[in-house]
Amino acid sequence: MSRRAVFIDRDGTMIEEKVYLSDPDGVELLPGTIQALSALRAADLLLVVVTNQAGIGRGLYTIDDYDAVAARLDEQLASHGIVMDATHFCPHHLDVSGPCDCRKPDSGMHRRAAADLDIDLTGLVLRRGQDHRCAAGDHAGRSGNPGENRVRRRARAAGPGRRMGGRRPSSRIPGNYATGHKGGRRFLRSMDRGIL
Repeated sequence: MSRRAVFIDRDGTMIEEKVYLSDPDGVELLPGTIQALSALRAADLLLVVVTNQAGIGRGLYTIDDYDAVAARLDEQLASHGIVMDATHFCPHHLDVSGPCDCRKPDSGMHRRAAADLDIDLTGLVLRRGQDHRCAAGDHAGRSGNPGENRVRRRARAAGPGRRMGGRRPSSRIPGNYATGHKGGRRFLRSMDRGIL
């Protein structure tokens, strides 16, 4: 039987956003991350990290550097009793290595995690701060959130850099979630406050 999962971006969602983070000493958990991940785990959701790491493709740091940062994050989470079920990263950069299927907003990382962990992607719901990131769910075969198109239209109508207000969070966790950056941070804070 397929399980539900949360796909979570790393930088700017779980840890402080730092440009091309390659030093494990730079790993700083964002406030509310532990509480949110604990709530997601309590809801019997798999926790999967999906992160673009274009700095590898651009030669700014190595896979060993990435692994050291990932290990530090895992250590910090484990010290609070949280173990991620999987971590997937894309080391590519379009200008250097050409197109790939794993770089978000494409869905290669999501599909690989789904195959490895028996996750049903048809219920995937995306929580993103940027509309173009929602394409990952379309590529992964999600059924979508019924209000998503309306929300996107409202966001475009508000104009760039404008925040949409008045949207009430869901009272339950339907299907799977993919979270990241600003939208993901808000989602994790919502989980921390127990309003989802």
